[in-house]
Amino acid sequence: MGATPFVQVCVHSGRQMYNTETFGKMDPYVKIKVGNSVAKTPTKTNAGSEATWEMRCQMPYHGEPTMTFEVWDEDKWSKHDLSGVAEVNLNAIIQHPTRCYSGDLQLTHKGKKFGGHLKVTIRFLGGDLQHTTHHQQQQQQPAPAAATVVHVTQQQTPA
Repeated sequence: MGATPFVQVCVHSGRQMYNTETFGKMDPYVKIKVGNSVAKTPTKTNAGSEATWEMRCQMPYHGEPTMTFEVWDEDKWSKHDLSGVAEVNLNAIIQHPTRCYSGDLQLTHKGKKFGGHLKVTIRFLGGDLQHTTHHQQQQQQPAPAAATVVHVTQQQTPA
């Protein structure tokens, strides 16, 4: 068996993101989740509903069928607000000849409303993806509860 494959993610930008603020502008950041791994972009203070991150990270891939992107509004004095969510079918990307997707994801707010767009690039690199996806499909045990933080920024505040 070869090396563990990984997924390389770049969160480029967000536009028309659902505004969770009554007064002022949002301070958006993005959480990326695949399996038990979590990555986070830096917070863009006062960016509002349009933000640019150009943040890249690599996450281990163990055959998970989906990756989730969550856009949050960081609040200093209260809990952070969820602005939008998008889920990506990773199997479709793996089956594509380039093993890459680059484009806009449509975000939804609270599962119903339009929550904006998130421009991302997702690329699979290294390892045996065929074996990993086949192994994951046959595995019956639930994943461990602990999450692995993949990308940590100096200015992050726990959500």
